[in-house]
Amino acid sequence: MSLIDKLTERNPAELTVSRTNLNRKGKIVIVKGEGKGDTVTVDRLNSVSIGRNPKENDLIIPSRSVSRKHCRIEYNDVNGTFIVTNLSTNGVIYEGQKLPRNVGVVLSSGSLLAIADNQHIIQLI
Repeated sequence: MSLIDKLTERNPAELTVSRTNLNRKGKIVIVKGEGKGDTVTVDRLNSVSIGRNPKENDLIIPSRSVSRKHCRIEYNDVNGTFIVTNLSTNGVIYEGQKLPRNVGVVLSSGSLLAIADNQHIIQLI
């Protein structure tokens, strides 16, 4: 077998495993505050925006402390992680620390985030 044949050889079982990841989706749930119980699904093709303005966001938190467009959340279906980008002035808080503004931070499923204050909590599932 030539080197080119070895490089292009495919194992059908490996291809099947990688295809199953393409359908995986994450969820974002408001667990505390206005809109408690509201859920939105996020997948690798569609990011979710969270904020006060219903015309600009997928998940609405109608509070004055929440920015019109507060944050954006993307989902990586390959490893099941979320990328959270803080777009606000009041911040997104994870484990007591405010996330940097305009920088995507990778978080795992189960993470709890405070939106602007401890009155609004979301969970990444």
